[in-house]
Amino acid sequence: MIEQHYNLLEEPKTGLASGPFKESQYMGRLGSSALSHLSRCSHFREFRAETPIFKQGEHLDCVLVVFEGAVSSSIEFGSNGSLWLFVTGPGEIIDLGLLNNPPASPVTAQALCNVKTLAIPRQCLLQELAKEPVVEFEIMQRQNERFSLIQRLVEKQRDKSTIPSSPN
Repeated sequence: MIEQHYNLLEEPKTGLASGPFKESQYMGRLGSSALSHLSRCSHFREFRAETPIFKQGEHLDCVLVVFEGAVSSSIEFGSNGSLWLFVTGPGEIIDLGLLNNPPASPVTAQALCNVKTLAIPRQCLLQELAKEPVVEFEIMQRQNERFSLIQRLVEKQRDKSTIPSSPN
């Protein structure tokens, strides 16, 4: 992983005022003062293709927003393998489990190609979301949708593993 720390507002091609972050379904709706605050506390993290970004159950300190590339998320079943869930692309938050308390990821995330993310410290983002209750509510709804999807897929996987296969 490569980390770059600099003032994102001074970067016209990748700053928060433009690009995937500004076009993001949630982050793009934050005001200029929120974007200014987030730019001062955030930094980029880059991941090479096929490398893990974080593991299921890992404590997370930052919200990662994809700037470039694509990230797959899956859920691990111990020795029984894993189940692919979804792909996250530019402008999207990789894992919404960070908004939980404690902030642990319910999924494992892996870079599908070279990925550039914006790492926003959890407290910094929560501070700004508290000022934007509509955006915070929409993110919480999205988080709930993802957790429901994960729960349904896990239950389906459990059902498959407990139902004996019919002899043919």
